[in-house]
Amino acid sequence: MNSLTGPFQIFSSMLKKYQIHLIAWAVFIFWESVIIGLIYGQFGNFSNYAIHYTLNISIFYVHAHVLMLSLKNPKQAFWKLPVFMFLETIFFVGLIYGVDTLLFKYTHVFSKEMGEPLTRALTVLWRCLFFMFFGTGYYFLISFINTKAEKERIERQRFRILLEKEKTEKELVQSRNAFLKAQINPHLLFNTLEFVYQKFKHHSQKDAEAMLYLADIMRMLPPPMIRANTSIWARRLRNAQI
Repeated sequence: MNSLTGPFQIFSSMLKKYQIHLIAWAVFIFWESVIIGLIYGQFGNFSNYAIHYTLNISIFYVHAHVLMLSLKNPKQAFWKLPVFMFLETIFFVGLIYGVDTLLFKYTHVFSKEMGEPLTRALTVLWRCLFFMFFGTGYYFLISFINTKAEKERIERQRFRILLEKEKTEKELVQSRNAFLKAQINPHLLFNTLEFVYQKFKHHSQKDAEAMLYLADIMRMLPPPMIRANTSIWARRLRNAQI
């Protein structure tokens, strides 16, 4: 049971990934094989449909890939694109014509004569160009979707960077304010002690020197301890006044 889980999950994921392609091709094949057949009263062999639609769908995706390779470098696209498209057309026309010849000669897939070689070759060329045309549209559609998705990704990344920058600047401002506050509080205390010293100096030299010694001791303490001691002294002073 476990041995089947892996392949089944892979198949399910691929089916989900390409379900739009499968639906689109199912609608297109139904239109060409059933609706057109009902209109003209002509239906082909199932094997004929299976073989030729496989080849035509291959033209569709191969051409889109050829465009991707040709237009990847715009400077070389002017010669790569015509050369690749010419080789692609020759390859598929020859392949389909050869497959038709073999099927007509060795199988009963074709229910009628193939017709003149030139007529058959032109018919194959028309079908080849038809699917190449739709492959071109598919390429530009995918390019548009990928470009839009890339722009959205860049915008999201840019927005995320702006948010992080704003957060960093906010934290920097908070840190700067905290640093300035830590610097201002001790200086304010020292200025106050200096003012008290100047006032006491004229009345009691001993008290003034004690205040000066206190200021020297406070300068040796780190700012957090200064703020803590200041809060304690302020609280005691308020209690004493009460």
